Amino acid sequence: MTVNFFTTTFGILTRSIKLAVGLVPLLGFVLQLHARDTYYALLNLVLFWRPRRPGNVIAQGKPGFGGIWPEYRAPSPSDSRSPCPGLNALANHGILPRDGKKLTYKQMSHAIQYAYNLSPALGDQLTSSAYLLDQGRGWINLHDLNTLNIVQHDASFTRPDIAFCADQSYPHAELVDRLLKCSSDGTVLTLEDWAYYSGLRRAECKASNGQYSMTYSFIHKFF
Repeated sequence: MTVNFFTTTFGILTRSIKLAVGLVPLLGFVLQLHARDTYYALLNLVLFWRPRRPGNVIAQGKPGFGGIWPEYRAPSPSDSRSPCPGLNALANHGILPRDGKKLTYKQMSHAIQYAYNLSPALGDQLTSSAYLLDQGRGWINLHDLNTLNIVQHDASFTRPDIAFCADQSYPHAELVDRLLKCSSDGTVLTLEDWAYYSGLRRAECKASNGQYSMTYSFIHKFF
């Protein structure tokens, strides 16, 4: 009995230490993100305190300047696409490589910063989840993001749950049509329209999907 007690205690302490050591890089990443956010916020107050005028948010020479993106091309069957419409749009317009393959984190972060006017810290934060998928390669294919609860999640607005559709890389026309029909005035989707459709999708997916995961995904429920 004494041996079991000390063995168990030692095992718990060992695992706790390993967990703490494993959390150090994560803590460092979070702290540097906050430090960078503070730096950019102060820099904006000092240098860019005047709001940029419409048409001058994106710098000249960058995709989207003047409201013009590079040419749209539909993906070919061999191209890699993800559940994220934002990343897919960048690949479809050639802002990211059109084949959607072997994308580095710096490449993705840089692209979404300039195309969507995001801060460098936010760009890095949004692409950091892909580190779980690269297996030490330093790059991913967009299709890798089909993994459940990394970027892809149940109760999507435009895709069936992964339990019913393993390939989450393309939207389903029926769900897109349903989303558009939720417009209260038939012209635009208001915040209330989005909230209604979000609640509808979560309720129906929870009822129909025995593997529904949003109940346990705090991050996706939070956002």
